[in-house]
Formats: sequence, C-alpha cells, structure tokens
Amino acid sequence: MPSPTVRTSIPRLRSVRFKNGGEIRLLPSPREELSWRLATELLDAGAELIETHAGKLAGFAVVVWTADGDAGGHLRNTRFATVPPSALPTFTADVVRRILVADQLAAALGEDSELEGA
Repeated sequence: MPSPTVRTSIPRLRSVRFKNGGEIRLLPSPREELSWRLATELLDAGAELIETHAGKLAGFAVVVWTADGDAGGHLRNTRFATVPPSALPTFTADVVRRILVADQLAAALGEDSELEGA
C-alpha cells in the first residue's frame, strides 16, 4: 500500500516513519518549492557573477523580495569602486533596467528569456 501524502507549509519536518512501517511524507507547498528554486538560482547567479568578474569586484548589491511585499538586501561598496555611495541607488536601478530591456529584446527575438512573464 502506498504511503499517504500530505501537503503542508511546515519548513523543516519532511517525513515521519511509524514503527509499523507506514510513512507520511510532507510535500512543500508550490510557493515553498518556488522559493527554494529561486534561492538556488540566486546562489548559482552569484557564483557565475563571481567567476565572471573574479579579481575585479569592487562592490555588489543584492535585493530580494517576498510574495507578501517584504524586501531585504545587502550592499557592499569598497574604496576601489568607481561608483560613489550616493550614486548606488541610481546605478543599481540602471543595471536592473538594462537587464530587463535585454531580456525583453531576447523574448521579442524569440530567444530564451530569463524573466517570468517577459
């Protein structure tokens, strides 16, 4: 007899095995699955950026946001950066816009787009 499946949003408990051999496996909610996929993608993208710009990094900005509107981030700018701290908000916004435009252009040309809904 197959083990029963229960959907839940409990983040740590994944399965329970009973003495009689029965097992309950807790499956992540679709939102939780997406969140873990995005976290993995964030780490992969960071690793790729580090590899691409190794030896030349002078700063970075990371911004994340949640489905309920919360946001957080981390910023680091060194003395070797050519972008002054006062210009970082505009600089990072411009970089995000360039990425959006490049992805929208790729989608218009029928190439793979990095963005959902682009």
